[in-house]
Amino acid sequence: MFEPGQDQAAGLRQLLQQPPLRVLPVIGTATGDGAAQVAAGIAEALGRHGCRTLLVANGDEAAAAQARHATVRRVALPDRLGRSGTAGAAAWLEALPIAHKGYELAVLAAPEDLLGPMLARLHPETLVLCGPRREDLASAYALVKRLARGHGFSRFRLLFEDLDDPALALPRQRRLAAVAARYLGVEVGFAGRLDRALERGRQRIDAAVAPADAGAGLAPVARAVRGWSLATVGAQSPLLH
Repeated sequence: MFEPGQDQAAGLRQLLQQPPLRVLPVIGTATGDGAAQVAAGIAEALGRHGCRTLLVANGDEAAAAQARHATVRRVALPDRLGRSGTAGAAAWLEALPIAHKGYELAVLAAPEDLLGPMLARLHPETLVLCGPRREDLASAYALVKRLARGHGFSRFRLLFEDLDDPALALPRQRRLAAVAARYLGVEVGFAGRLDRALERGRQRIDAAVAPADAGAGLAPVARAVRGWSLATVGAQSPLLH
C-alpha cells in the first residue's frame, strides 16, 4: 500500500544525496519581452563551456527556445503550477535536482506571479530585463519593488535591451540601484546591454564584466553568472527547513 510518509521520507533522502542546483531567474517587465529567449541564450552559452544546465520556461517558450547544446536540457513549467499556490510552486522547484540529476544550474524564465511564490524563500539573485525607454526604468523599479516587498527578493541584475546610446546603460543602472537601496534595501547590479537588432537575428551583449568580449553574444554574461551568488535548491536549500 502507498505510504505518504514513507514516500516523502524517501524523496527527502534522495534530495539530500544530490548536489545543490543553482538557480538564475530571468524576468522582464512585460509579457512577451523575450525573457525566455535571453534565458535560452545564457543556458546555451553555459552549455558550450561544459556547465550542465536546465532551461526552465513555459511549455511553448521552452519548445521554441534556441538551446541546442548537449549539456542543456529544456524543462517545461507544468500548466497546473500557477494554480498550486506558493507551497506547490516551491515544491516543484525543490524536486528539480531529483528529476534532473547531475545538472549544475537552472536558468528559469517564468511570469512574476509564478516566479515570486516559487523562489520566495530563497532570496535569489534575479536577472531583470529593462527596455530602452526612460519609462522602462520606472517599470523595472516597480518590478523590483513588487518582488522585494511581496516575496523577499533582495538581489537583482539589470540587463538593458536595445539602447540607442550604450552610454546610458551604466548611469541608468546606478540611478535605479541608488533608489532601490535607499527605499527598498535591495541590491541592483549591472549585467550588461543587449542588442537584438543584429544580422541573422543573433543577440549581442556588451558586459561590464568583460568589455573585451563586446559583441561576442551572451557568453560574457554566462561567465559572470557562474560567479554570482545564486540561490540553490538541494541539500542546503532553505526549502527543507
